[in-house]
Amino acid sequence: AKHVPLNYWSSSWIPGINAARPNTFTLGEVFLENDSNQLKPYLDAGFDSTFNFPLRKAIVDSVGKAGSLDILAGKVQDYVGNLGINRALLQVSFLDNHDVQRFINEPGFGVAENEIRARYSMGLGLIFTLPGIPQIYYGDELGVYGGGDPDNRKDMPSWSWTDAGRNATQSGYLAGGGNAKTTFDFIKKLATLRTGNEALWKGGYAEMWRPNGGNNVYAFYRGNNLNNRFVVVVNNGTGASGNIPLNINANTAIPATDRGYMASATYDDQAGRGAPATVTASGGTLNVNLPAKSIAIYKAR
Repeated sequence: AKHVPLNYWSSSWIPGINAARPNTFTLGEVFLENDSNQLKPYLDAGFDSTFNFPLRKAIVDSVGKAGSLDILAGKVQDYVGNLGINRALLQVSFLDNHDVQRFINEPGFGVAENEIRARYSMGLGLIFTLPGIPQIYYGDELGVYGGGDPDNRKDMPSWSWTDAGRNATQSGYLAGGGNAKTTFDFIKKLATLRTGNEALWKGGYAEMWRPNGGNNVYAFYRGNNLNNRFVVVVNNGTGASGNIPLNINANTAIPATDRGYMASATYDDQAGRGAPATVTASGGTLNVNLPAKSIAIYKAR
């Protein structure tokens, strides 16, 4: 979309599309990675959505390359705050596509596959729980490796179409403690979770914790007086996070009704990536302690 004058989109193409087929969802590919200010002109021109390249870069720099989650927290704050939650919910979140190398190639040579798998799980969990519409690029559901073009556009392997094939020993995909079925089943779990819980596809967002020089942990809330409420926690550190006190009562970015509901609730982890399966808030604070390189998607009962 960036290679066409904006006034053509706003004055001709978008009105034409809407006149010919009302309520068509229009998505602009805008390969710009700095911040949401680069995406906003295309939304103002009439596009419903853009590919959230700034978010993808932040996930790569923080999770894929083992950087600070403060990078990610800041980028989410940028696009949610600058675009507003309604627009933020429509932006497309992704880890890779045909224009960039695959996410599991981002850690680089010398990183153990078990470590890459852990980073990949965190990245996948984030695009399914942060505000936005998750997109899975073909092969991501298998953990296929791929560098820059054309290595990121290889054919789907013939074994990928059956559960038996995905469960067999193969080569050229992310192993490290599992097989292609491990990745496939995790993405199925995330997709089912998001589809079945409206807080994850139309809920509000509030930051609950960011590193700021401390433990490399990022936590956020998804909800807004809906039928379900979530607290997502990511530990990108090399060891256990230690106790992270998430103060629910003091977080005025969370609606008062949800704060009251969540302040003493019991939460169940939906990700199953090694975090404590159940945690309970007490006195308005939810204390969490995650193992290294893990994500928890806690749903309030």
